[in-house]
Amino acid sequence: MSNKNTRHGALALATVLILLSACTSRSPSSEMQQAESSEGTCSSAVAKLSDGFDGGNMGRCEVVDSARFKLLLSPEDEPINNSPWYAFKVEGQPGVVEVQMEYALHAHRYVPKFSLDRNTWQPLEADAVSISDDGRLVTLTIKVEQGPVWIAGQELFVQSDYDRWLGALVQEYGATLSTIGESAGGRPVYLLETQPQKPGDTLVLLGRAHPPEVTGALAMRHFVNQLFESHADFLATHKLFIVPLLNPDGVAQGYWRHGLGGLDLNRDWGLFTQPETGLVIQALNERIAQGDRPVLMLDFHSTRRNVFYTQTDEEDAQMDNFTQRWFGRARGMGVYPFEHARRHNEALPTSKNYFHSRFAVPAITFELGDNTPREAIEGSVRKFADALVEELLEERVEEVQEAPDEIE
Repeated sequence: MSNKNTRHGALALATVLILLSACTSRSPSSEMQQAESSEGTCSSAVAKLSDGFDGGNMGRCEVVDSARFKLLLSPEDEPINNSPWYAFKVEGQPGVVEVQMEYALHAHRYVPKFSLDRNTWQPLEADAVSISDDGRLVTLTIKVEQGPVWIAGQELFVQSDYDRWLGALVQEYGATLSTIGESAGGRPVYLLETQPQKPGDTLVLLGRAHPPEVTGALAMRHFVNQLFESHADFLATHKLFIVPLLNPDGVAQGYWRHGLGGLDLNRDWGLFTQPETGLVIQALNERIAQGDRPVLMLDFHSTRRNVFYTQTDEEDAQMDNFTQRWFGRARGMGVYPFEHARRHNEALPTSKNYFHSRFAVPAITFELGDNTPREAIEGSVRKFADALVEELLEERVEEVQEAPDEIE
């Protein structure tokens, strides 16, 4: 069985000094370890597989022969949804390595991708991937040349990537980055904020409750970047309250869905049994007490298609048809095709249901398809951000025009 010790670096910035660290790791059960394996590795005479990096998870590894390996991939907990994650590194002598992945629960979902530098990713060629009829057995043919090859279900976007991204926003735009507390595993839970001219209208943006949902994380990065890069006037009057990495433990461990506490963090809003959701609402409550007022919540996720989960049309009408106006404006800008799904899972303790019920504001789950082209994600999500700003500014103008004149 393979493992990894998670590693965390410090985020050092010219304008802030934040020392962030954590210290949890997965320990293998002795009866599951293979003679050919050591902690986080699985080796033969000519090749080695490892998952000793943030996001890595190759489950239980067996050496079949010198150039063939078998992985048994199991979820961190049960029951769980169908999002079986895998990520591992292949090294060794130049040649071809065959890796067979067997899923203990559910079927294959994520198209295998490879990278030679851990930064640039592309799908494996179709003839290098063989999938059984039931989707429970996948065989990968991997070419190893001069250096290591990373294989993963989606691009790796882990804490060190968040550190670089958030640090750049702090340096370039003067945003405020803080750690509002620690996850169950002792990792930092980040909060990125802007400081408008005075307390008031606040956009709450949440991300990465579910570890494998990388397209949602990419979308959030493009959305936030567009707000900073193109809408300084908007940020002068509207505050951003951003928690980009709600589940740092699950991301680091390569989990399928849950946090270290064994629960889906997007089923804990209003309950707040997990430290991560509790930290977010505590920080938000403190800012509300200082005069901030949530006017919108977006929670970025991934699923099999591009879809927005919103309130019903009747509820939207009570909010001046905000979502329909936003989506209509975005469609007019030429965004990718998407579904507008009203009132999804309305009885569940999700962020969407909690924020709408508590604040009576649009609360939307922003879902990206697993396989949505990455250039389409960036181009369209930036347009969604532009359309959102236009709608909110137009709404503010209408409120001012409708306000009664002050009598002195």
